[in-house]
Amino acid sequence: MKIDTVVMMSSARKWLIIFVLLTGLLPPAVASGTRDVSRVVRRAGQAFVEGDYPTALRFLKKAYAIYPAANILWNMARCYEEMNNYEKALRAYRIYTGMDLPDKSKKEGRRRIGLVKQKWASALEAKAEDARAKGDFRKAVFLYKHVYSLINDPIDLWKMARLHYKIGELDIALALLDRFLGLKIGRDEVAAAKQEMAGIKLKLQEQRLEQAKKEAAAGHFAGAMDVLKSGYGLRNDPVVKIEIARLHEHMGNKAAALKVYRGLLTLPPGNKVRRVAEKRIFELTGKAPAGRPAGLKRVLRVNRGKKMRVASYVIGGTAIALLVTGGVMTYLSGRDFDALDNATRDSSSNVTGMSQSGAASLQSSARMKQTLSWAMYGIGGAAAVTSVVLFFYGRSMSRARVVAMPVKGGALVGFHGEF
Repeated sequence: MKIDTVVMMSSARKWLIIFVLLTGLLPPAVASGTRDVSRVVRRAGQAFVEGDYPTALRFLKKAYAIYPAANILWNMARCYEEMNNYEKALRAYRIYTGMDLPDKSKKEGRRRIGLVKQKWASALEAKAEDARAKGDFRKAVFLYKHVYSLINDPIDLWKMARLHYKIGELDIALALLDRFLGLKIGRDEVAAAKQEMAGIKLKLQEQRLEQAKKEAAAGHFAGAMDVLKSGYGLRNDPVVKIEIARLHEHMGNKAAALKVYRGLLTLPPGNKVRRVAEKRIFELTGKAPAGRPAGLKRVLRVNRGKKMRVASYVIGGTAIALLVTGGVMTYLSGRDFDALDNATRDSSSNVTGMSQSGAASLQSSARMKQTLSWAMYGIGGAAAVTSVVLFFYGRSMSRARVVAMPVKGGALVGFHGEF
């Protein structure tokens, strides 16, 4: 009987035949020096049939030490497998498939290796799920790594990514999902994984923005710039570009800031980030950016309107101050004139009780105060009129305007400016 035929038998009865016939396969030289081998093999077969795999394995090891035949090694591997010692079972099956055997026997050995891997992976996955349920995510990750190394199931990568996310290791989670998308998976898995990646990238980007702020606050501008650029590479978010440009400004690199701002002019007109970029370009250069400055002109018009209203408040305050000062001057000049009118005079209408020069000086001071009061009335009145004009003109420039932007299927309508 051929050894490979004996090896393929799996039932309890066939196992007994394997062990019984094994002694007939021993070379004469070996058989003459090892009379107990057949007895040991028979005892191993009987223990295996009875389910006593440790005893069967012990006898098989003793026989294999005397006669290292392939079918004895196969039966040892089967004992390890039944004892759930998958690591040693795999090792034994691999040694078996490396022996000089017929192709049919090697093929069966490789099939058995696949089955053991599946059993081992299932056992490890059950432990991993138990660890995950208990909140021991690191242990679960370790077990899933072992599972993936056995059967290379892409779903295990996805499970590991989720566990790393729970631990807070977002970079590792992102890398695992990216690797997952590179494997052969279904459309539903692709869509779900991409959605999870988007959420991780957003959270990771927010973390890097906070990190960049801390770096900048500590004066580590180069480090903050590196963090911002890596954050932008995650989602290409224009908001991060604005932060990069502002950091360039803070570092005194005006040219680099302008380059970033101008790169944002490719955004659609009316975009909030684009409006910020247009405004900064104008403030840094004093010129409206090339391309489509219409949105900026509206912004500048509103800003000028606000400035005019502020100016109207200042001029209005000045007008009130001038008018009040004019009133005070009028009061003082009137008091001086009253003093002269009420002064004692002689028969020639000359003022008595004070010198003639003092009376002339008092009269001159009263006339000067009167002139100043009228001048202040005039200037204050003009300032008041200017203040009113500026206020209403500035208000009209800042008034909300209806803005419509054509989109597919209709238009977006909104207000620009202030009510």
